[in-house]
Amino acid sequence: MKEVDFDIILKSAERSYRAKVKWHFHILTPACIFNKEKKFAIIFEDEVSKEQLVAFFDEKPLKEGEKLEALFYGRV
Repeated sequence: MKEVDFDIILKSAERSYRAKVKWHFHILTPACIFNKEKKFAIIFEDEVSKEQLVAFFDEKPLKEGEKLEALFYGRV
């Protein structure tokens, strides 16, 4: 899994959405046992290429999660 800035995750999600490539994302809390950092995390997964990206946040990433949710559910 590659650590990146959130804008890279957003661009990957937008590209996948436009290309109709299956993808999904996760939001992890600092207490989540799957989280390797003690921060909030957003993980992007491209289900075709198997690309996995992660961005970490000090604060809860509400606006970032909403952007991905809109893409995921086709509300753009």
